[in-house]
Amino acid sequence: MSMGESIAVIVIGAMLRFALPWPPRHVSLPAVGVAYINFQEIGMILMVGGAVSVILWIALLVSRAAR
Repeated sequence: MSMGESIAVIVIGAMLRFALPWPPRHVSLPAVGVAYINFQEIGMILMVGGAVSVILWIALLVSRAAR
């Protein structure tokens, strides 16, 4: 994943985490068994994954520059 894609994933995760109210007012998602879709948790997972990707990308750049 490139730097731009990583930042886009962080932004999408932040929108899911902070911009959507919980529970969503206009979205009706039936529960599957006992599980439900929590957009805030999905947003947090995306933000963490994007941040890890950015850190790895920067570490790769630093190691290439050291050669």
